[in-house]
Order: sequence, then C-alpha cells, then structure tokens
Amino acid sequence: MFKILFFILGAITTLQAQTAVPDTTTISQHLVQSHKYVAQGLEHIHIYSDSTKVGAPINIHILRAKLDEIQMRPVLAAGQIIGQETTSSMVKRHGALAGVNGGFSYSNNPWSIYHGDLRGFFVQDGQLISEPNDSAWAVQIQSMPNRRQVLSLVQPKLGISFQMDDTSISCSGLNRERKDDDCIVYTPIWNRTTLTDTSGVEVVVSANKVIAVREGLPGAGIPPDGFVVSAKGAHAQRLRKIGVGQSVDVAFDLINLADGGKPLPFENHHYVSAGPLLVKDGKPVSQYEGHHWFHQPPFTHQRHPRTAIAWTKDNRDVMLVTVDGRQPNHSVGFTLPELADFLVKQGAHMAYNMDGGGSTTMAIGGDVVNRFSDVWGGYLGDKPIERRRCDALLLFAR
Repeated sequence: MFKILFFILGAITTLQAQTAVPDTTTISQHLVQSHKYVAQGLEHIHIYSDSTKVGAPINIHILRAKLDEIQMRPVLAAGQIIGQETTSSMVKRHGALAGVNGGFSYSNNPWSIYHGDLRGFFVQDGQLISEPNDSAWAVQIQSMPNRRQVLSLVQPKLGISFQMDDTSISCSGLNRERKDDDCIVYTPIWNRTTLTDTSGVEVVVSANKVIAVREGLPGAGIPPDGFVVSAKGAHAQRLRKIGVGQSVDVAFDLINLADGGKPLPFENHHYVSAGPLLVKDGKPVSQYEGHHWFHQPPFTHQRHPRTAIAWTKDNRDVMLVTVDGRQPNHSVGFTLPELADFLVKQGAHMAYNMDGGGSTTMAIGGDVVNRFSDVWGGYLGDKPIERRRCDALLLFAR
C-alpha cells in the first residue's frame, strides 16, 4: 500500500516537474486584432484573445513604426542617471508620439540613493552614459546622413583608462555605485555628486586639469566640464600620487566582440541594452546569453509581462511590443520562447528583450495603453500603478 502511495506521489511530482516549463509553442488562439493610426508611419496594434491554449486570456500591444518616417530615441529619466520617472511622463516631457519602458536598473527602491542606476550599456546622442553588462548583446541605433535610422545588434566591450602624462590607470566602471577595490569614472550625467562614502580617494577634474584630490570625505561634486575618478582598495593608492594642477584625461575604448573586436562608434549613435537576445536572423535563439537570473530559467520560461524591440529584415519597420501578464483575468503573459515565436510571426528578423514585469509599460501621447501587473516596488499600497523607470524608448515624427 505504501509502495503504491509513494509511486503515485512520485508520478505527481514527475508530472509537475515536466509541466513546470510551459510549452514553448503555445501562442494565443482566436486572436482579435485592432489597428489604430497614431501618426504618419506609426500604427498601434492591439492583439487580444480570451481563449488561449493555457486557458487564460492574453493582451498584447505593438507600436509598429516605419523608420523612413519615425525616429527612435532612448531617454533618461529625470535627464540624468540618478532619479526615476514614469514612461508616460517621459513621453509627455519629450513631446514624443509614443514609447515603452527601457532596460534594467540596479534598484527600483525609491528610497535608495542609487535609484535609477542603469544596469547595462546605454549611449544617448553619442554620449557614453552606462557601461556594458557582461558583454551582453545590445541594440545599436545609427542615424544615417539622410536622418534615417538603421538598427543592428552588437556585443559591446568597454575599456576605461584614466590617463596622466605617460601613465594610465585602468578603471573598472562608469557611472555606477563604487564597490570595494573599484575605480569608477563619474561624469556629470550621473548626478551632482558621486554619492560615495568617505572610504575612498577621489580625483576631481575640470577642463582636463586636476582641481582636487580628496580622501576621507563624502562624495565629491562633479564639475559640469569634467569628471571625477573615485577609487577604493589598490586603485586608491595610485590616485593618492596625483597632484593638483596635473593634466589628465579619461579614454574610452569601445569594441564589438561580435565583429572580431572592431571599434564601435559613438557619434550619431544610440545604444540600449537589457536582454536577452530573442530572435536572430529570423529565428528564435536556442540559448540565452548572460549570467543574471533574468537571462536564465526559471524566469525565462515562466509567463510574465514582457517588453521587447524587434525589426524587419529590410530595416524598414521597427516594433515596440508589450505583453501584459500576472493577471489571470486579463492577461497571463508570455515566456521568452513564446515571445520570440510571436515576434517571428509578426515579421521580426531581430528581436531583443527589454525590462518586463511591473516595469512593462506602453504610452501613446502620454496615456498608458496597457495594464500594470503589480504594485511599484511594493511600497505604494495594494493598487497597481505605473512604475517609475530609469529610461525609456521613445518614438518621434521625423
């Protein structure tokens, strides 16, 4: 009797393990689509089904833009790294036609001094703002001489060096929280100060001249025409030797690992990142890159709200996509394999995952069109509201 019971329990456990990862071919049945003209070259598509193969509804929103008539631009919340803002607010503030949330941040905690700090590569209007994340894939947005944009995938790797006369110090990061044995370069886009504690050494540079070397003091102010190099541990020893008035500079070496280490340009370029890569050359990828939990099972194979960017083979159309989730009576969400399959069926040649979950947001003319899945950070009561984000992808008329 006990053997039979154990067999039954074991069979149930095995069945649960087998069904824990959903069928990756499951897309919606009985889809209903509506199309709305937003502006010349920009269409809003709403796809809905109340009957899917998993017995729950799905709600998907697509902004489909023609790159001959629409331009895309990533923007920072609050105009700097530190600080957060809702996607709909960024759409309104910049006078954009529409937009979706951008990439990952290190913290969604509104009381953290580092709230808004981007996790991953970010370049806006040729300005390097945030370093690559483990050399993961990123989306390159290049503005051509005729102002038309071209999208591509790159694998950026960034080298940072603080240069003095005939010597240099390799730095470990750009515009992020300083950790033990770090050497971080802070530029004015970060914040008014470095936000560091008193345990390191900081070199303050204005117009390529050292104006202060600080130790045992809280975060230095960042000159609008300069930068601050802040270090702890072994790196701090070298900074102590630098003298006020010395001529210095910081150099950035950006290469594309996917192209044999060729240099990547800044001028007339934007770069955005999150991950993982979903579709390459018209086919869903079989394995996701990256070592973070949001690049790996079980998160990748569970149904959640999702945001993605995709474009066609001819680089004429770009799609910004949101999928609502975590709401059984409204929308069950997608796994990443399901999202990739869906995007391929929409004509995607390349597709890339952005931040999802409670961050998934699409706004048109400043009005949110999708439905939020959870309470922002768990700090604002029990009613789902729009989460503040670190950045957004916006669409503008050319």
